[in-house]
Amino acid sequence: MPPMSIPQLYRSLHSYLLKRIPDDCDSRLTNLIYLMMGMFLGGSVQLPKIARKLPLRQQKWSIVKRLSRFLDNPVLIGVMPLYSLKHAQFLHNEVPGITIPESIFKQLEDAGEDAPMTGVAIAQDLLRACAPLVAGAYVIPSFGRYELAAEVVSAIPVTA
Repeated sequence: MPPMSIPQLYRSLHSYLLKRIPDDCDSRLTNLIYLMMGMFLGGSVQLPKIARKLPLRQQKWSIVKRLSRFLDNPVLIGVMPLYSLKHAQFLHNEVPGITIPESIFKQLEDAGEDAPMTGVAIAQDLLRACAPLVAGAYVIPSFGRYELAAEVVSAIPVTA
């Protein structure tokens, strides 16, 4: 495969990411692409080295500052407790960007009538696993099932 030009690399990354995160702000998407391109072209994760490899007209310190602000943004995780196998399959097949692993389908199928509480446990496990990586979380009740969202929140310690 012949090497890709810088504009081709940018367009390729932009097209790929736009399909996976279609609602993202254009400036955030651009910053993410610049970061990815700089790491790829510079072979480094250090911001000054990344900035030197980006073919931008801005001064390199300005690019470093821009990427640093981008990386300092807090990350939130959104969790929706699954209440049935059918619900999980719908989200997996019909909602772009949501991918549910086979192991989750199996847990919900095995749970039968207890699938809603299994969905709550899965959501709680996900929140616990992601806690060190995110600044916060929000729980999305699905189809008016607020009691499941409340169950998810009840077992998670609140830290300030």
